[in-house]
Amino acid sequence: MQNRALKTLPSVSRCALMKLLSNKPEKAFNLVNNRAGFTECATQCGLVYNQLAQILQDVCCGLWKRRVPGCVHARVRAMKVKVISILEDNYMYLVIEEQSKQALAVDPAVPHRLLEIVKREGLFLVAVLTTHYHWDHARGNEALVNEVPSLKVYGADDRIKGLTDKVTDSQELKFNSINVKCLFTPCHTSGDMCYYVWEDECTDAPAVFTGDTLFIGGCGRFLEGTAEQMHHNLTKVIASLPQETKVFCGHENTIKNLKFALLVEPENEKVKEMLSWARARDDDDKPTVPSTLKEEFDYNPFLRLSEKAVQKFTEKMEPVEVMRVLRKEMDKFKKPKERLPPQAMLALQWGLLMSSKDHLSPAIKDSD
Repeated sequence: MQNRALKTLPSVSRCALMKLLSNKPEKAFNLVNNRAGFTECATQCGLVYNQLAQILQDVCCGLWKRRVPGCVHARVRAMKVKVISILEDNYMYLVIEEQSKQALAVDPAVPHRLLEIVKREGLFLVAVLTTHYHWDHARGNEALVNEVPSLKVYGADDRIKGLTDKVTDSQELKFNSINVKCLFTPCHTSGDMCYYVWEDECTDAPAVFTGDTLFIGGCGRFLEGTAEQMHHNLTKVIASLPQETKVFCGHENTIKNLKFALLVEPENEKVKEMLSWARARDDDDKPTVPSTLKEEFDYNPFLRLSEKAVQKFTEKMEPVEVMRVLRKEMDKFKKPKERLPPQAMLALQWGLLMSSKDHLSPAIKDSD
């Protein structure tokens, strides 16, 4: 543990701190997250609070910053998720491990744009997590595998283009300090998979990438499944995750979802607040992702099946039946304006960058 701050300490303090940390930065993380332990360490080493914080900042060099209670910043791990808007309202994501610069892509439907970002930020793309086979989520896989031959493409459906590794429910993947748990959520398609992601020694909240299963304020269409399946997906699988989990969904349709939520629960103040916030974000051309699971339980009607207002709206009491009616009503609710064909959307974004080899796949209608 070599750093300038240590060299300025009295030998007694330096030796005491070296002994406590045993040259392992991991112990510094524990101290940062434990105020009592932090204070005890400072006392044993004859240091004031801020002196120890500065040393830990050096010890944890190269990691993200986090505020130590009541003092200066010290660096600890923080999982970075890059949100990338594509097509008309889709999102693809990069999950980045800061130390190694390794990155995982989630639903990279516009591969050239993803590779430009990877190159610009000096990242190493090691894997793709595909939530389902639809064109606007999986279209980029084959092109990425051609560009990065060692790339692993994970998914649960044989219809996913470029699939190299088929995953199953509860299977866990590990990429250095990044951990991924696969959550099988069939309904939107029969092979939908959500991905629960966290980083070792990370102070940040975990994330779940839900594709077209759970949206901010809504859920995906039951294109290849049933209300029973979606009820299980939302209330048993996703709802079992920690409440602070960040939700990264596949589409930016928050305003429409919240307008429907307000129709279902006109007196829900959380819905009103969220809708106002989402409109402001839209005015500034900013994404509304991520939300958190805790927030979703406050305003997403598909997670509020036992609420009296939701049951009154659906005229049903049994949760699965409430889910079924909600989805039918949502399907009829202010259908979105006519979209450009997917090929036209790509042409607008790609322009002359699209090569002759990078052909278009057939469009998937009603993808979200």
